[in-house]
Amino acid sequence: MISYIEGPHEDEPLFSLLARIYGGLIGPSRAQFAQHLFGNPRLIMPFDFPCGIEALAKSIGTRVGLTAEDLIQHHTMFPIAAFLMPAEHAERVKVAMRGNRAVAMNLLKWHRDPAQDGLRHLYFCAKCRDRDLRRVGHTWWRRSHQVPGVVCCQIHGEPLEVSQFVPGQFWKFDYPFADDAVSVRRARPPDGIDVIYSRDVQWMLRNHPRPIDPDRLRLLYHEQLDRRGLLQGGQLRRTEFLHQFFAQRSEHEWAQRHLLFDPDDASAWPAQTVKNKANHRSFRMHLLVMRFLDLSIADIHTRLDALDVRPRVDSQRTEAKLRARLRQRWFDRAWSMNALKVDLGIGIVRLLGLATKEGLPIPRLPNAGRVKSFRITRTRHRKTVCRGRSRVTSTCWHTAVRWLGRNDYAWVRKRLSSQKRRRGDVVDWRAREEEYIGKLPHFASRIRAARPFRRVCSASFISFLPFGASMGVSMYKKMPRLAQEMRRQTETTEEFTLRRIKVVRQLHSDLPPFRVRERAAVARDCRDPVILRAMGYVLVGSRWQCPGSAEHPLYGLAVATGPVADPDAVERATG
Repeated sequence: MISYIEGPHEDEPLFSLLARIYGGLIGPSRAQFAQHLFGNPRLIMPFDFPCGIEALAKSIGTRVGLTAEDLIQHHTMFPIAAFLMPAEHAERVKVAMRGNRAVAMNLLKWHRDPAQDGLRHLYFCAKCRDRDLRRVGHTWWRRSHQVPGVVCCQIHGEPLEVSQFVPGQFWKFDYPFADDAVSVRRARPPDGIDVIYSRDVQWMLRNHPRPIDPDRLRLLYHEQLDRRGLLQGGQLRRTEFLHQFFAQRSEHEWAQRHLLFDPDDASAWPAQTVKNKANHRSFRMHLLVMRFLDLSIADIHTRLDALDVRPRVDSQRTEAKLRARLRQRWFDRAWSMNALKVDLGIGIVRLLGLATKEGLPIPRLPNAGRVKSFRITRTRHRKTVCRGRSRVTSTCWHTAVRWLGRNDYAWVRKRLSSQKRRRGDVVDWRAREEEYIGKLPHFASRIRAARPFRRVCSASFISFLPFGASMGVSMYKKMPRLAQEMRRQTETTEEFTLRRIKVVRQLHSDLPPFRVRERAAVARDCRDPVILRAMGYVLVGSRWQCPGSAEHPLYGLAVATGPVADPDAVERATG
């Protein structure tokens, strides 16, 4: 079936290679193509982390001299995801990518949130594209241009062009050809941080560095923070650190990049990243924090290997000594928790851990009155909850339950999953309906721009909404106005046909009308004058004629019959 394979080129993702191969074939359907490659005509491949790599290595890799490991490392997004992942987890993802089931995405949890990050278009660089067309006659997608957060070309430093293609989470071999990409708009102009970030991403994809040990990375962050004076007594000065980090860009620029945070919020993502509470999905945040702390991604492993992670031998700081001093001062009202941390030179996490090992009560200093102010009751719904009887101050639920639980975290977790929390999570369907109705025009324009051969209808709207198709019929009961508005904005058959014709003629301006009819899937017996004129037919007398060519046996002259042109419908269909 496949006679010749050109490539894969440097930094070309697998979906781009498959699109080029399939585009050069004449005859076989996508199902036949999938059967030839994988032995499965219905295989659905994820976009970033494709499955079936083992079968691809046998059908394609042997012909171009690439093993399954080469395909994973050089033609998927795996090197970036594995950078902040435990080694055993990375191996599980590789095994999943080699197999024929698309489970690697579930292992990675690489799903994007469209409501937060916006739609994900495929990006390309206009200068790279021109160079490819001059050198080899065709172009291809680049992996480094599709990484979230990359807005400029690593080679030219120019803003990337946003194409009309929006990949779904899974594609069934309708991979777009890079030669067919049209620029919908330009990415925002990059600043210095964007340029450095994109080059760091390119370095990671080319060198696929080994995974980073999270404990060593946390130590290296703390070493750099100490040099910049952002540590005090071994603790992060969060507010100062967050305000310095926030000052790198304006609030609007952070929001443009979907990274906006509140510098006065102690749980903001830069502070969580420095504490290394995030996972491999936050590689973008880690790269930004590394650059802020003057760490280079290229020599990060050298710095990490040079770290001395052995605990310092100090007779005054051994665990037994710390526990003894903690025992002496735990019930002393003169010693606050902050004073204890500074005196012992340890953080709050280790401090509470030592207190738990010693069996000391948390919170400190309980008394008889405090014990009486709480009681455990059983409700009608068999839920054990903590009820407070304090008339002076509102009850501190977490504090009370932690003390009553005697540091038994399983017990605490069970008690805190009370009905009160579940009752509070009542959905305001009317507000949600208004929110979704306001988004429908934007979704319709995105569908027209990005997927020209997809009709604007209820099914395509639902694929953009957060709840997906799982809502089913209940959506029409809970949000009737939304269903009504979706039906109102549905494209007519004529509008959909005109839009397909317009796209085909934009992409292939030299096609004769009968070829446009084939590409746009227009019915052969269509005699609508609006559609015929849109395809390029010319009315000569009382018959439609194909200009500039002899009569075609199938699409020859036809009597001009059909409804009068509706200019409003044409205008709506053409956007």
